[in-house]
Amino acid sequence: MFALLLASLVVLVTATATLQVDLITQLTVHFDDVYAYRYVVASIIIGLVISYVLATGSAAGFGATKDLKALADARGFDFDDYFDKAYASASLLLLAFLCSATLSVFSSYALPKVVTN
Repeated sequence: MFALLLASLVVLVTATATLQVDLITQLTVHFDDVYAYRYVVASIIIGLVISYVLATGSAAGFGATKDLKALADARGFDFDDYFDKAYASASLLLLAFLCSATLSVFSSYALPKVVTN
């Protein structure tokens, strides 16, 4: 779980895209320019303690990426690499949640054995 959280954090934090607006002006987009991606990072950090925040962080990442990608595609902007990294980060975060949930279930099964001994 820790490895997936760390990988998700690294992938999302390194996601950037640059758009050449005109001959002089460039627009650079970072993960922290999108509020939902900030929440994803916060859920990764908090997820090291509270596992089910991971699921909502992943959902926020998927939802924001889908909406923003549709908007960028409609405007003709090529941010595919940026959005691919956001999808990858949300996927890794979802896998981290699944690992965390699985560990919670296994530990709850082990608890009665410890108490009875």
